[in-house]
Amino acid sequence: MNEKPGPNGQEEHRPDAALSTVEEPTLVLESAEAVREPAEPPAPAGPTPSPTKRRGVPRLVVAAAAVLLVGGAAVAVALLVRRQPERVVAPTESPSVLADPIALQTDAQAFRVVLRWIQPSGGTPVKGYDVYRNGRYLERVEAPATTFTDDDALPAKRYEYEVQAFSGPTMSAPVTVTTRTSRAPLGVARVEGTFDVKARTESSYGYIDFDDRHNYGWKFFPRCDEGPCNVVWKFLNSGVRSKVDRHGARYSGSYHGYFHVHCGEARTASDVTLQLHVAKAKSVFGGWRAVKLVGTLKHSEPAQLGCVSSSATLAFTARLVH
Repeated sequence: MNEKPGPNGQEEHRPDAALSTVEEPTLVLESAEAVREPAEPPAPAGPTPSPTKRRGVPRLVVAAAAVLLVGGAAVAVALLVRRQPERVVAPTESPSVLADPIALQTDAQAFRVVLRWIQPSGGTPVKGYDVYRNGRYLERVEAPATTFTDDDALPAKRYEYEVQAFSGPTMSAPVTVTTRTSRAPLGVARVEGTFDVKARTESSYGYIDFDDRHNYGWKFFPRCDEGPCNVVWKFLNSGVRSKVDRHGARYSGSYHGYFHVHCGEARTASDVTLQLHVAKAKSVFGGWRAVKLVGTLKHSEPAQLGCVSSSATLAFTARLVH
């Protein structure tokens, strides 16, 4: 078989005179839309009929049918389909990866935790850092700062901090560190809330009947917005109410008035003094709170209304309820 370039620069196959067999048409499919057309049967002897154009047959397929009928013999024809240019897709660039902060350290005190870290040099410039505590977002630190101070920490608490670098929408992996704050002095515990009070009589005189065990409900109202300060002391379910002054971890106050003491059926006035100190504190209810108070309560009554003078001293323990 002789081959030479065709008019379109493609190789064109021509029948050789010595070829005695009929080869199947060769179809080069380089497009998903190319359709292979079955070969026409050999034309009968006699005048060559005019080729009949099929409706709906692609132009290239019709041209191939006309070539098959030239010379009245079936020949091998290559149906050439122009290859569509491939769509060049630019490779997708992977998003920039920020280097994780390193050397995350803490300096934990009772009411403050200072975080420090290092951002490795090179790579995508860091815009800032997001700081989390126990999984909750705290604050955003703008670069180039690499420190953060948590002033809302509470004493004797375990905290887990996370620092995550960001640059636009790109985030680094979070870096974590766990720390525990130190205990704070009892003197800085806030006395606030309702306390269940258990008291026992240490001494008494002048009373016909006086119980050895007592149970009270007290409530303390701080006279400041936060931290330790003077308080107002109130007996629940009674009119007893008095100011109590703070002296470090100790508190003292006094009250004059009715204190559940009677002379016969008449109420008598009592002079009451309260001495207490904070025996235990914990980080509860969002602050460093006194949870246990101990002290003494003394009340005395002068001789009045035909009754002799009286006095009693009680030792008590008060525990925070809420």
